Amino acid sequence: MKHEDKEIRTISEFLIRLDTHKSPDDLVWFRGQTNTNWPVVPSIFRKGSNPIDRENSYYRKFKQNAGRYVEAKTSTDWDWFLLMQHYDTPTRLLDWTESPLVGLYFAVEDDKENPENNSKDGVLYSLLPEELNRKFNRILVVKNDLPLIDSDKFLDEYLFFGKSPENFPSKPVAAIAQRNSPRIFAQQGVFVIYSNSDEPLERIADDCMWRYIIPSANKDSLRRELDLLGINRVSLFPELANLGKHIKESI
Repeated sequence: MKHEDKEIRTISEFLIRLDTHKSPDDLVWFRGQTNTNWPVVPSIFRKGSNPIDRENSYYRKFKQNAGRYVEAKTSTDWDWFLLMQHYDTPTRLLDWTESPLVGLYFAVEDDKENPENNSKDGVLYSLLPEELNRKFNRILVVKNDLPLIDSDKFLDEYLFFGKSPENFPSKPVAAIAQRNSPRIFAQQGVFVIYSNSDEPLERIADDCMWRYIIPSANKDSLRRELDLLGINRVSLFPELANLGKHIKESI
């Protein structure tokens, strides 16, 4: 890792540590995970075999059935791919955020689907996306000018639909996308696009990353601090169902 692991117990402590680790010119992305034991890989690689075949099947079934629910523009494969990612369908996209506090939220959130993770230490990863692209793809970019999904055509090489995997790039790439859905806008979402390798990012890009460990005992207090700053489930998932839950929990 680029920096030594540091524990954080409060938001103020986190911001002080972050300030010592990044220079003013650094573009830094963040990703929170509620369990330090999880590798940093996209969801499609976490379970089952034949991930590429499964992703193609997910794509076809999602596109077949999601149309009636979709309000945003979905005319390209990437539009559908991004929509799948934000509605919990496994893909090769790895979510990151430009906001350190949003990243921290996902490291300490109450994991209702897997409650055993609430007793595990959480982790917040920091990534230098420009360094990642230079390391793996030799992309020469203007400062803070990352490739844009559905605009920079070389990114289409990462789409598997109807193609042979042996022709794809072998390494991941950091990219931005249109924030044309409430979730991606609220979460300041950005992405690392994987190809056909399931190697964890922290293993192959450790010189572009560092992390903060959140002791399980501090998750509750950090959630309260984040809520005071307006970082909570209803602000990051701006949908009526989450608003109702948030009101019920706050009264």
